[in-house]
Amino acid sequence: MSFPIQKISSYILYVLLITNVIVMGLFYFGGIVPETAMNDYPEPVYTDLLIYWIYLLVAVGVLCTLGFGIAHFFKFVRNSPFDAIKSIAGGVLLILFLVLFWRLGDGTILNIPNYTGTSNTYFWLKTTDMYLYTIYLLLGLSVCTIIGFQVYRWIKQ
Repeated sequence: MSFPIQKISSYILYVLLITNVIVMGLFYFGGIVPETAMNDYPEPVYTDLLIYWIYLLVAVGVLCTLGFGIAHFFKFVRNSPFDAIKSIAGGVLLILFLVLFWRLGDGTILNIPNYTGTSNTYFWLKTTDMYLYTIYLLLGLSVCTIIGFQVYRWIKQ
């Protein structure tokens, strides 16, 4: 029997997958900005959409991780202090990694021909690197977790 939370999470997963496919399809097949068509690195029309979508996904992931960690902390703090500390450990690790990745990010201003935007600044370049490194870490952890659970299931049988 399926629980309502499982149905809700599966619907959210499907919505995210469909949205990801649409955004990636627009990025790869949506055309090229005419002013950059003759450059060595033509700019896809929907580059901004893809970047903002990634920002949104990372921000929601961070907020959910921290929010659920804090909620579990307050739920367990009276009855089991050790469980309370374990519940915020993920959020604390995420913050530590964000700080580490911010420090590792490169803030060197890029030489972009014909660029007139305001995002080519030290802050935004460091923030972008931080987000990208966080995505790489979370993706790697997800793959390792999937493989680990599959191996555990094979050993358990």
